[in-house]
This record gives sequence, C-alpha cells and structure tokens, in this order.
Amino acid sequence: MPVQANTNREICFPFENSFVCSLNMESIYEHRGTFVFLHGTVSDAAMWGEIAHLLSDRYRCVAVDFPGFGRSFSMEALKEAEGLGFWDRVRLVCELIDQAVAAGNEKIFLIGHEWGGAVAQVVALERGSQVSGLILLNSRSLGQLSSERVLGFTEFLLKRRLQRLLVASAGLSTESRRAIMAIWQDVFSRKARIRALCELEKTRPSRSTDQKSEKLTNLLERLSRLECPVLLLWGRNDLDLRRFENSEELVRIFPEAVSHFHETAGHWLHLEQPDWVAKMIREFVFSTEQLSDRKALLR
Repeated sequence: MPVQANTNREICFPFENSFVCSLNMESIYEHRGTFVFLHGTVSDAAMWGEIAHLLSDRYRCVAVDFPGFGRSFSMEALKEAEGLGFWDRVRLVCELIDQAVAAGNEKIFLIGHEWGGAVAQVVALERGSQVSGLILLNSRSLGQLSSERVLGFTEFLLKRRLQRLLVASAGLSTESRRAIMAIWQDVFSRKARIRALCELEKTRPSRSTDQKSEKLTNLLERLSRLECPVLLLWGRNDLDLRRFENSEELVRIFPEAVSHFHETAGHWLHLEQPDWVAKMIREFVFSTEQLSDRKALLR
C-alpha cells in the first residue's frame, strides 16, 4: 500500500510550483544517508511511499514532485510552461542536493524511475562527488532518447500507454492502480501532466541538431567515466523495456554497474515489488559503504 507523502514545503526553489516532500519522519537511528527519489511520467512523489517506509529505519527519504505532477502544478505556471523541461528538472535536483549537503547530509543517493532515471544520470554528472550512488529503476537511457520517434502527447496516446502498462503490471495492488488512474479522474491533473510531458519531449537530449548531438555525445562520454557506484533494477514485463532497449544501453554505458531483473514485475517496479527493491537497495548501499571504507584505508 503506497504511503501518503507529507506535503510540507521543506525547501524552497526558484520554481514556485515545485514541492519537495519528506516521505518519513526522523529516524531514531543515525542516518546513513539521504535518498532522493525522482519519479517518471505516470507517477509522482507519493508513489515512493512504500519504499520510503521500508528504508526509513536508517535513511532520510525525500521525494520531488516535478513541476506539472502531483502537488507541484498550478495552471498559471503551466500556461507559460515555466520550469517544465528536462534541464529544469536537472537544475531542481542539483539545488536540492546542494541544500542537503549544506545541511550536513554527506551521503546522497539518487533513485530515479523511468524519465526520473534519465534526470538522475545527468545530476550525478553535475554534482560528482556529492552523489554517493545512482539507483535506476526501469530507467530511460540518454543514448536511446536520440533514436525515439516523438509522437507528441495527447490524452488519447497517454491514456492508451497507461492502459497497456497497467495490463502488463500484474503485481500492482488495487490501491496502487487507483492512484495511477487518478490522473484521469481530475481534468486539471490530466492536462497538467500532458503539458509537462510535452515540454519534457521538447527539451530532452536528442540528435535533432548538430549542436544537440554534440552535447549528447559529451554526456554519454562523461557518463561512461562516472565514478559513483550504479545499481540497475528492471521489471522484466515492463513494455518500455522491450520497446526501447534501455537495459542494453545502460549496461553498455555503465559496465561496472550491478544489474538485477525481477522476472514478474512490470513498469512500476517500486509499487509491484517494494520488498525486493528495498532489499536490493540496502545491499547496494552496504556494498558502497564497504568500498568507501577500503578506499579510506588505502589513503
């Protein structure tokens, strides 16, 4: 059952229509690090609630509602499409990391689902040593984005994609399905997401021009040299996985990454198999701590 996110505005950003939500109360234990959760196209911050609940004994859990999603949209801002693009999302998360580090949180782990994973990859490049680990769930690959055909988002296309993903995600609870379908129950939420997704498509890294091609090539080269540990988690039944070949591309970019597939999960891996995802994350973080300790001894 998804845990409802706390909607208190904890950190202020240049985007007036952005929320950063705390998904768990302060732990009685000393925090080992902070998880920053980044959602995908048919999701929002609240859908990370169950994972946060499972990890909250030792870790601070914070989730972003990107502009146009969840509690982070206003119709006035959407009319001008301010702060809705791919690079706006990158800047938003970079600022969150800066403030978290300034507050004394030294270990920051980025957890991104689908498009949120693409954002997380660029943020890891931009913030380098401040990011202790990168965890990607059914993530998009920056390299694959260049070969995708842009169809444009309409209510019909988005609803059709949503229905197909739901059919393939047999592990979703009834409550999770209702939360996902809530997009279509509120006309303002539906229009806000479509507007945000259109801006996301327009601003994504692509090869539509020579200048953008050079920028994307540079990003991919830098990603291949990324020093922070990477965990790749996949749901075998995710239709996007079959269509876009993101798994092969990300393994090529991150040859040292730890990669795991869940054989029955679909698109919303964190909602369908939260216990498995939390277990993989804990093991990954523990391994990064061991690696850091070994490096410290060699200095």
